[in-house]
Amino acid sequence: MNKTVKFLLSVSILSFAVCANAAVKKYENGKIPFSLDIPDGWTEQALDGGVMLIAPDKKSTFTIASVPADGLDSKTFAEGTAKEAKFKDPQINCDEDGCSIIGTIQNVNVKTVISVDKPSDAVLVISMSGDNPEGFTKILDTLQ
Repeated sequence: MNKTVKFLLSVSILSFAVCANAAVKKYENGKIPFSLDIPDGWTEQALDGGVMLIAPDKKSTFTIASVPADGLDSKTFAEGTAKEAKFKDPQINCDEDGCSIIGTIQNVNVKTVISVDKPSDAVLVISMSGDNPEGFTKILDTLQ
C-alpha cells in the first residue's frame, strides 16, 4: 500500500500543508479500507466501495474507491475506465505501481490514478476533476 500512496502522490500534484481543520473519516466498504481527512466545506457522497468529495464551489470533485479487480492488471483496468468514463483523448501512462489517465470528460479536466493490488484482487481508483490543487493536496496528504 505504501508504494501505491507514493505513486498516487507523484502522479497527482505537489504537496503543501496538511489541512488542520479537517474531519477524519474511515471507509471500509471497499476491498481496500482507507481513511482520509475531509477539508472544511467539502461534502461527501457515498459510493459503492468509496466516496466522492465535492468542493465548496461545486466545480471540483475528488473520488476514491476500492473495487474488485476481477483479475485485470492496472493497464487493462485503466483502458476500460477511460472508455467507460468517456475520456476525450485520454493519455494513459503506466509503470510497475499502476496507471494514470489524464484527459477531459465533458470539457472538465480529469486526472485518474489506478493501482491493482494482486494479492487481494482489488483496485484502488482515485480521480480528481476540476481545478482545485489546494483541496486535492489536503486530501491526498492525509490518505492512508
